[in-house]
Amino acid sequence: MKQTKKGFTLVELLVVIAILAILATVSIVGYTSFIMKANLSNDQTTIAMINKVLMAEEVFGKPETISEAMDALRANGFSYEKQVPYSTGYHYAYHMGENRFYLLDKSHNVCYPEAQGVDVSQLWLPYRDHASSMVPGISLYYAVGTISNQQEFASAFANGPYVLDLNGNVCTVSKGSADVEVQNGIVISNDFATGEQNGVQAIIEGKAPVETKDAQGRVKRVYTNTLNPKGFVDGQLLDGVLSSCYEYEYVNCVFTETIQFLSFNENSDENSKITFTNCKFINTTGFAIITEPGNNTSDSVITIDGCEFINCERGVHIQNWTNTTVNITNCKFSLKTGNNSYNCIQISNYDSDAELASLKINFTNNTVASANGVVYFHDAMTDPQNLDSFKAVFGTFSGNTYAQNVVKIADRGQYSAGHALYNNQTAMEELATYVK
Repeated sequence: MKQTKKGFTLVELLVVIAILAILATVSIVGYTSFIMKANLSNDQTTIAMINKVLMAEEVFGKPETISEAMDALRANGFSYEKQVPYSTGYHYAYHMGENRFYLLDKSHNVCYPEAQGVDVSQLWLPYRDHASSMVPGISLYYAVGTISNQQEFASAFANGPYVLDLNGNVCTVSKGSADVEVQNGIVISNDFATGEQNGVQAIIEGKAPVETKDAQGRVKRVYTNTLNPKGFVDGQLLDGVLSSCYEYEYVNCVFTETIQFLSFNENSDENSKITFTNCKFINTTGFAIITEPGNNTSDSVITIDGCEFINCERGVHIQNWTNTTVNITNCKFSLKTGNNSYNCIQISNYDSDAELASLKINFTNNTVASANGVVYFHDAMTDPQNLDSFKAVFGTFSGNTYAQNVVKIADRGQYSAGHALYNNQTAMEELATYVK
């Protein structure tokens, strides 16, 4: 007797599909709940670690400004990117008086660490150039980068009163409201320049320099209160004027882009001078200052005094300056720390021991709040082999303050720090004794 194959009925298929749908829903709900719990746990762990760092840093004094607190965190690896909650709708908030962070939930209540009577109105939140940074009941904010979005700024600070600490950053928008007090940073807008105190510095974009000539007809250019004033590249100024200048001076200027000095004109490079006084270098990618004059320089002086390097990747690049003195004094370096090449000074491209030894660096009374290292000898050294030529570079290193995790002589691991230092830990340690 022939048997026919029996398949599933429509009702049976529907029942199976319904069961699978229920199981999937339960799984998704369980998975979502697990992710939410994991995110909350991560946030609580991050807050706890941040607060431990802040407590440990109080050994050096309690922060008096947002910038000082942020410096302490960046010096210990907590960049602004790491201060973003894992939990959607949550916020990390800083209490200046207590010098600690709290976690705010979706209802903007303190949920960690557990605390009674926390005055939410005294908490500071990061402003990230977008109105979504704003939280009801919070009137204190600090910038975590350049503020340039006019529409978002006007929307965010429309109904004050608010306080916005620029945290050393640049603000390029119009004020738009009398109900926001701006402090501690750079503004490139006339709206902020009037009546604003508390460390606000007004800067003019594209301001022309003052020029003078010496008896030999050599030009000195002085830039004051200017945003991103020019250097020169390949013997020609970026604004198209030939580099007959022998001296450049920058006073109270702000750089959000790298300033470069490349290939000096051989008729103007001897006894040339470059001076930065009370300038700020903010959020620069790569080096803040690049000096690569070629092979013709001699008896030149580079002076960097009272300047700040804020959230920059690298500080000063010195390449092939012979018979030259570099004075870096009274400066503050708050560099990024996520890369081993983020150092205050990088030295490269010296062709002989004599050339390298003719460079003298005076690094005095500076504060290195965050960085990978202070000095790095790049591996692009074509000939120097003598350790003494590296030692000769250190004219004066004294009176400086370094964060605990900043190394004195940086080494990028797979690269050599100059031929004489390649895989030579003893040499590295010996050179580090010159950085005091």
